[in-house]
Amino acid sequence: MRIPSKAWSIALLAVLGACAGAGGAGIVGIGSLHLSPGAATIHVGETTQITAVALGPSGEQVTGLLVTFTSDNDAVATTTAAGLVTAVAPGSATITARAGSALATAVVTVVPREAAVVSLDHDSLDMASGASVQVAATATDATG
Repeated sequence: MRIPSKAWSIALLAVLGACAGAGGAGIVGIGSLHLSPGAATIHVGETTQITAVALGPSGEQVTGLLVTFTSDNDAVATTTAAGLVTAVAPGSATITARAGSALATAVVTVVPREAAVVSLDHDSLDMASGASVQVAATATDATG
């Protein structure tokens, strides 16, 4: 039995309508995408989680969408597809979240770790007036 093409079109529209009612990805319109935090400052070696909330055209929260994250500067900060950001080196990186055609960005600033201890390579020095000596200093952060 051959089904007319018009019947296929009606069946396809019915399936798409059912998917939209069930929140099918790519069918539900996204009015905006919001990130939290919208900006972050973290130390080298630390991580922070960026989360996304999608809102529909009427401001209702849209759930069940695939949101992916990318970094524009992996030398400074990397991110997993799920938004876990790792600070690599001092600088700034823009993290972009995408859900369908919607996108939002968050700026991550990476700063060096603060020194917890500064050690010198000499315990004491005996010097004549006007003499000089080179001393090396080593800074260590709280993690060693």
